[in-house]
Amino acid sequence: ARRPDLALEDARWIEQHAEGDTMTLRQADFVMAGSLRAMGKVNEAVEVMRGMLRRYDPVPPPKGTSAEDEILTVPEMMAQVRREVGDEAGAKNELEYGNGYYKGLLQKPRDPMLEALIRARIVRNDLELSHAPEAMEQVQAIEKLVAAHPDLNSLTPELRYSRAKIQLIANSKDMTAIAALESFAKQYPKHALAPRALFDAAVYLESAKHLPEALENYRAVAALYPGNLDVAPVSLFREAMLEEQTGSWEQAKATLESIPVKYPRTQAAIEAPFTIAQRYYQRGDKNAARGALAKAIVTYQTMIANDSTAAFVPVCKFNILRGQLSLGQWDDALVTVDDLAAHFPKHPYTAQALLEGAKVANA
Repeated sequence: ARRPDLALEDARWIEQHAEGDTMTLRQADFVMAGSLRAMGKVNEAVEVMRGMLRRYDPVPPPKGTSAEDEILTVPEMMAQVRREVGDEAGAKNELEYGNGYYKGLLQKPRDPMLEALIRARIVRNDLELSHAPEAMEQVQAIEKLVAAHPDLNSLTPELRYSRAKIQLIANSKDMTAIAALESFAKQYPKHALAPRALFDAAVYLESAKHLPEALENYRAVAALYPGNLDVAPVSLFREAMLEEQTGSWEQAKATLESIPVKYPRTQAAIEAPFTIAQRYYQRGDKNAARGALAKAIVTYQTMIANDSTAAFVPVCKFNILRGQLSLGQWDDALVTVDDLAAHFPKHPYTAQALLEGAKVANA
């Protein structure tokens, strides 16, 4: 119901009254972390999640399955929370913290499937951090586990994905490895990593200047996995960039305009409206650029009105300020600065907004 404040209040009540019911406490902690995340309280959300890692030991999946205990996903959530506010350095630190947590779990004997799942999490983090040798070390350890325990064969597809990514970290233009990612996505379209594999293939194809093939893959990600918020919005954004590069500016503009409508709670949605204005400026069409900026302000205001408690609100307000400053709407800009200072006093964008407001007031 978009009332994370009430959800947080109830989760805290449950924590005080659960009387040692670990499963209920875990659920309450997940709600608490999610509520704080939705409210933009990044540091508090991360602290709750770190507390969860200290309190709850992951349990092995039911026999015959590779169902992952949710507690193993928490480090990834911590990194995502940092990314949502544009803190890439913080996200990297959370991935490193996560690896320390996972390696700590491996200090004592684990159920073979649980050990393999923990090691798979280390591989994913190492791939994001571009730590190829460390990732390969874990892949080889998982392969030994699979060889010793045939019931772990369900992990084989992920090992294929990981090996291809490791090759590409060493050589980003390795067409064999890119083809391996595409083959993985086609052979295992319902695998959790299939959309990521297709997206990664597109990124590497774009880097290798194979633009038509990259564009095809970006479009495939958005079409086949529209519900995957990790890659679908970014795929649409990259699709628009390639459409512009290949001479289809009107199509690119339409693609960018669709992102805030389809994926309003994402970084791509925040970047898309301003990108249109920037492209017009680069083309020398100042009137169109000013029109796009005015439209961007309305888009951000609509996003805020539709979800006023979301973590992206301060970023949207800051972008509104940027638009107002570019358009010379000085009084409106000062109102926006005051609004940021009143409602988000500790947000890093507020500090920058106050400086911009001071320049306007001084002028």
